[in-house]
Amino acid sequence: MKKHKLSGIVTTVILLLTSLATMAQPVITQQPANQTVLEGTTATFNIIATSSAPISYQWYKNGAEIGGAILDSYTTPATTLADNGSNFSCVVQDSNGIRLSNPATLTVNAGEGPSITQHPEGQTILTGSTATFTVVATGTPTLQYQWKKNGVNISGAINSSYTTPSAILSDNSSVFNCVVTNNYGTETSNDATLYVIDQSTRISNGLQVLYEFEDQEGGIIHDVSGNGAAEDLTAITPNRIAWTPTGMEAFDEAIVRRSVQGSKIVQNCNTTNEITLEVWIQPEWIYQNSGRILTSSISDVDGNFTILPKGDHYEFLLHTTKTNGNGEPAIASTSGTQKLELTHIVYTKGTDGVAKVYINGELNSTGVVQGVIEFTNIYWLGVASAPYGGAHWRGM
Repeated sequence: MKKHKLSGIVTTVILLLTSLATMAQPVITQQPANQTVLEGTTATFNIIATSSAPISYQWYKNGAEIGGAILDSYTTPATTLADNGSNFSCVVQDSNGIRLSNPATLTVNAGEGPSITQHPEGQTILTGSTATFTVVATGTPTLQYQWKKNGVNISGAINSSYTTPSAILSDNSSVFNCVVTNNYGTETSNDATLYVIDQSTRISNGLQVLYEFEDQEGGIIHDVSGNGAAEDLTAITPNRIAWTPTGMEAFDEAIVRRSVQGSKIVQNCNTTNEITLEVWIQPEWIYQNSGRILTSSISDVDGNFTILPKGDHYEFLLHTTKTNGNGEPAIASTSGTQKLELTHIVYTKGTDGVAKVYINGELNSTGVVQGVIEFTNIYWLGVASAPYGGAHWRGM
């Protein structure tokens, strides 16, 4: 009899423990986590709980019940700055009792509309070449980009940079810009004009020197003409130049010239009595007077040839047997041709003495240079300033 009683007591204890375990409240195994979002976006809070019985959920915001928020996950409506610092918690309940989660804090940060810090720049290219336009902007959340050509969206051009297809003449003077957007605003870049020069009209016959300014580093500008010994230019003041996506920018007192005097240009032009000078430039400001864009000279009054800004236009000096030591009188482009944009300039003087100036591929002015070319071989070839110092020009 005693043995049976002991067995019954043990059985009773086991049954009692089992009943207590069955009646335990739900257990929260993962608490809701703090969330940080941008204004206008949503936040999602999650909770994980276990129980031997069915569980129900009810979410609260700052202690107030949220209607319809009865799942193990809750997503807020689009947030506002007024929601910043709000606390979210969840009551988990089954038939045996309830559990209250830890509070999770919502941080809402203000969004920032687009702000363009670098606008696309105009470019001049040859037919068959491509041009790449780039915009740099800040803003949160993620920015979206849409490039336009002449006011029309370019299909698929949705990145911060856009590279054109191979250019044809009909692309000349096309205008490109980019619209940058996010949830907080829209900003449109400045226009960038594409100038396209007919490849077939580019100087090739009798080419003496060619500087494409694609070095993009260092202080040497290479002559890539392929005509005899290269006549590279050297930045005598390397701290006064900077490389940009479109070429070399010259600051005040920049001196870029051949490291030695003389040039094959001298003998060849003296022999043929003709010359063509071609440059692509973008002035930093208008009305830069007397700065040397391109020159072969040794002083302010002694030069073989010079392209320089003058008021709102450009002048072209060429030394002949009938001009003074600096090549005057000059041939000038028309008023208003010096602009704050990338400009293609060609000056040519034939054996008949007729000089022509082309601006962006169009004939701009003509004149007659008396005498025959008479160049001296002790002058420096330089760009952006007088190669002997002074007469500085600023731009690209």
